[in-house]
Amino acid sequence: MQRRVEKKHVTQENGHGRSERRQVRVTRDIRWIEGISARKNATSIVEVERTRTTGEKTSIERAYYISSLAVDAETMGARIRSHWGIENSLHWVLDVTFGEDRSRVRDRNSAANLTALRKLSASLLKRTPAGRARSIAQKRKIAGWNPDFAFDVLARICEV
Repeated sequence: MQRRVEKKHVTQENGHGRSERRQVRVTRDIRWIEGISARKNATSIVEVERTRTTGEKTSIERAYYISSLAVDAETMGARIRSHWGIENSLHWVLDVTFGEDRSRVRDRNSAANLTALRKLSASLLKRTPAGRARSIAQKRKIAGWNPDFAFDVLARICEV
């Protein structure tokens, strides 16, 4: 059965040797979804279709979201993209600054605990002004050299 798509937005980006097309479709016709009434704020269903072409290879990926927002497809696409930008930048910081991908820890609980500590550290370092130091890597280095700065970083826990 075809559902009514109320809003649709398409973007196209080219760069880094690839072409990516994103199509965002939004519908507020959600009554047909079994159990949706249990989600008291659900107002719309979103489908994001990403078509990526690199050289001769093309891949298509679809993601679905249940949302409480009653916004158009363009706004929804921008919000979803923004969320993943934040996620990707956090993973980049964890990998580059804290060397998370080089970690040899294999025990699931230990790995989860270390990831939580790295995320907390990154968050605290972001919140701490350090004069000329702009990056988290610079602040991390200063905290290793200067006990007063390290204390200032740790004092931010009370603000979190």
